[in-house]
Amino acid sequence: MDAGATARLTVITHATGAMAQYAYPIERVQAAPVPAGSFTVNGPSELLALTATRFLVLERSFSVGVVGNQVRLYEIDLTGASNVLNVPALSGEPFTPVSKRLILDFETLKDTLGGIANLECLTFGPKLANGHDSLVVVADDNFPTADSATDRNQFLVFEVIP
Repeated sequence: MDAGATARLTVITHATGAMAQYAYPIERVQAAPVPAGSFTVNGPSELLALTATRFLVLERSFSVGVVGNQVRLYEIDLTGASNVLNVPALSGEPFTPVSKRLILDFETLKDTLGGIANLECLTFGPKLANGHDSLVVVADDNFPTADSATDRNQFLVFEVIP
């Protein structure tokens, strides 16, 4: 729980088939499991392209014994990041990861929403009357295996302020 990890983000250019990989820093697990030592996981559940080099990343954390998920929305930028496609192992190798900026910590909405569901989908919705984009964040109910009061269908719609 004290440390995050580094994953590889693979980007394939549709028009040319060119491939690159970039180091993506995953945050540490956000909540200690109960009991200590139980299963925890954290990582991206969805990416949404903003441009050819900028993406929104939905990163969620889960710990046994903790109600709900801890979810954060980040904007990442590949500009300036090292292409690590031909680096066999990142450990001990010099590289520059993607830049990463926190956009929203869904914990700030936890009380308002009655908990944060297993958010795992990002998409742009319709343009709003003011011309701004809408961003839709979605969770399903984890089907009949739901074991938490927060395992439910959840649709959150946000106005994207340019």
